[in-house]
Amino acid sequence: MGFIDCFTPETKIEVKFADFFSLVKEATKAELLMNAVNCNVPHAFIRETMTGTQEETPEQQEIKVINATILANAAALEERDRQKEEDQDPEQVQEDQAESEGTDNGNE
Repeated sequence: MGFIDCFTPETKIEVKFADFFSLVKEATKAELLMNAVNCNVPHAFIRETMTGTQEETPEQQEIKVINATILANAAALEERDRQKEEDQDPEQVQEDQAESEGTDNGNE
């Protein structure tokens, strides 16, 4: 008589509530997962449901790359303008500002 023969359909086993809770929780996860697969839910949605975190779509990743490029270009332009101002003498900068203010109003 082996170890498995000790168990019958009516055998009672003592289980801690924490263990029982985790067992039921994992069984529920498996059932939800199988329902999603059987209903042809896209894999990305199933993964998001199981992990609880939202995945980034390729469009979102592309937007992040574009934003980073724009910020890098803006920083490079600011640095170029700053270098330009440092290279010019103060009198020339004042004259340039006066000219730009005059052309903005349309009065020349």
